[in-house]
Amino acid sequence: MKKTNGILTFLLCAAFLAFPFCSCSRKTDSGGESKLGLGVYSYYGIPTDADVEDAGECECVFNAAAIYLNGEGRIEKCVLDSASYKLGYTDGGEYLMPEDFSTKRELGDAYGMKAGGAAREWYEQADIFESLVKGKTVAEVRRLAADDGKGTDEVIKAGCTVKVNDFIRAIEAAADGAVKTDASAEDKLELAVVASPASSYDATEEENGVVSCEVTFAAGLTDNGRVTAFRCDAAHAEVHFDENGEAETGGEEKLKTKRQLGDAYGMKNGGAKLEWYEQADALEKVIAGKSAEEIPSLVMDDGWGTEEVQSAGCTVKVTDLIRAAEKTVR
Repeated sequence: MKKTNGILTFLLCAAFLAFPFCSCSRKTDSGGESKLGLGVYSYYGIPTDADVEDAGECECVFNAAAIYLNGEGRIEKCVLDSASYKLGYTDGGEYLMPEDFSTKRELGDAYGMKAGGAAREWYEQADIFESLVKGKTVAEVRRLAADDGKGTDEVIKAGCTVKVNDFIRAIEAAADGAVKTDASAEDKLELAVVASPASSYDATEEENGVVSCEVTFAAGLTDNGRVTAFRCDAAHAEVHFDENGEAETGGEEKLKTKRQLGDAYGMKNGGAKLEWYEQADALEKVIAGKSAEEIPSLVMDDGWGTEEVQSAGCTVKVTDLIRAAEKTVR
């Protein structure tokens, strides 16, 4: 019997070493299903027309949240970020692209809230709000907002004095679109935002001009530099203006992401086999399990995915999606 037990012990140890990422070796939640969520709440601001002294512009605002929900539907991890990109145009109908596509978190101290008299920078206040939502359900998170869009006394006393209503809307969106994951609560959660200029052109007498940018979002859970769960989305912000620099877009219009548009995004109408969100789902499955070193090799020089990516069903260009995925494995 002692010899038999020794052999059994040896086999169990060998199996453990052979499958280091087996769920039996990692802490998981009990009761319900753990989920990873990525949510975006975005909109166009009120535009200004151009004149001989100043360019016109329309602000495009993006608020993003990555959350990990435990089996009880409570937020165990949360990461927030926000970005505001001002797409501009002159009184002569020429488009103007922003020079910097950094998010507020990426700007750090350079965002300048302390310079304006605030006690804390934006990222510090976002960190505080992230800590406040931990352990709460989405319904409980909603109750952290006051009528004016700022936080309740609990939030303000903790040190978060910025408006939090957009944070909450992003968290709600993340929870609504959350997907089941076998990733552990011990894994690291990261949120990435990647923005870049998109197709733009000046206005003419015959046609309005367009200034646009593409913004890509990703939420990733990682363990020792390897992705255990991944979620992505993207949005196309597009501002129209005439030859005199008068805006045709804006006024707090809702700016939906490609996932939020769903079938209405219309890739199948253009001949594609899968809609954008379905292709994003396919890419997520490819990225899950990949290491920080393996992710960059999933995109070719022309921006399309490799054979592994395309055969999985993702046939859109993936440059920014891969850039965002890389940023989640930091």
